[in-house]
Amino acid sequence: MTASESTPTPSKTPTGSNPSASSAPSAESDSKLPSVDPYPNTLFDILISPPLEKLGLYNPPDPTYGRYLLPNSGDEKELEEGSVRMGMRRVFLRDGKAIFSSSGPIINDQPGAKGGNGKGEDKDGNGGGVRGEDVKLDESELKNLGEGGRSREWVFYKMWQRGVWNRCDVVCIHGMNDYGGKWVLHLNRMLDAGYRIIAPDLPSHGRSTGLHVHLTSADQLSDAVHAVLLDLAGGSSKPDKVFLVGSSLGAFTALSYCLRYPIHPSIPLSGVYAIAPLIGVAPESLPNIFTRSAARILQFFVGRLPLSPAIRGNVSDDPRVEEDFFSDPRTYHGNLRISTGLSLLTGLTHLSTSAPSFRTPLRLLHGSRDRVTSPSSSQKFIKECGTEGEEKSIGVWEGYEHVMMRVGRVEGEGDDRGRERVLEDMVGWLEGRK
Repeated sequence: MTASESTPTPSKTPTGSNPSASSAPSAESDSKLPSVDPYPNTLFDILISPPLEKLGLYNPPDPTYGRYLLPNSGDEKELEEGSVRMGMRRVFLRDGKAIFSSSGPIINDQPGAKGGNGKGEDKDGNGGGVRGEDVKLDESELKNLGEGGRSREWVFYKMWQRGVWNRCDVVCIHGMNDYGGKWVLHLNRMLDAGYRIIAPDLPSHGRSTGLHVHLTSADQLSDAVHAVLLDLAGGSSKPDKVFLVGSSLGAFTALSYCLRYPIHPSIPLSGVYAIAPLIGVAPESLPNIFTRSAARILQFFVGRLPLSPAIRGNVSDDPRVEEDFFSDPRTYHGNLRISTGLSLLTGLTHLSTSAPSFRTPLRLLHGSRDRVTSPSSSQKFIKECGTEGEEKSIGVWEGYEHVMMRVGRVEGEGDDRGRERVLEDMVGWLEGRK
């Protein structure tokens, strides 16, 4: 195991347009994206809707709250109009878990339910046959929900492939407040190497269902990733190996997934590459004790309430980072919701105490100047996790902040070199294990 590594300080402070795998919007997308959240919180969504939904008296007409039909960014369009083959799917869920379909009828796959084992599988643990469908982002896909096997709850994902597939899948998991499409500017190296890329929108993010970035349990994240992998396992093109690549909250999700679903007969999980992982919160971004105490009381009444600014202002010293982030309508622009924050704190405690049970090959990468997630927590996790010594490593890179990948903006000045170092390290690690 490499206890710690360093690289030369980048010529420019590594920044980006959001708190995870970031990119600079293209001219096309930049001209069309509004500067404010087009779907702000309302008193009805926060206070009135939750009890009505529990009583079965109300369902939001669009369970993505307007996000499903928002257009792709210019960066996504540019990639997908080239030589890349792209597909879009959604996997239907019930209470956060994949719905297993057997001979047509939908089985309520909850713990102890007939035919299911609580993990989106049949009673024998087989992964195929979850309820999913190809989508075109058409308005008709938001109609007649709850009928004919189309649940009102789903996880959305995109797939990209170029050239000959090397039989390896890379599942790229985005960070807090973001969506899977933000990975597009970082994919060329992996696509050229033959990997098939899968990018889900985590629950309550992007085109997946739920009030924007509202979670009631951190387990929702890994359950959604499992639903996507089950859907892929039931397809005609099955991979020989599956790698999880995550940034920030996405890295937390990948690590949690390996603890909750370590071995599956249909999912050949082969490793995790974690960038600036949310294993511990940096002091600069942790809400103070008074806010946390108030949140623990308020969660019973207004768990959807956005309360704490959390990471805002801490992702980078470059003001362009947040300017770009807030110009994108598919990112979440509000404060951290009470139930989301508390759910993640609970999840972080479980992740840290479960480190010895983690046995998947692992590469962690962290910036020494990260003010969102804690580099020391990453070092502690890599030391305590149960992965074999040669199969785990960490790099704490000098000069990098939380956003470790950004497309350079200044030509001829090495402005893209910080991002390229991360991608070189990532693809090199993947190539050594395919």
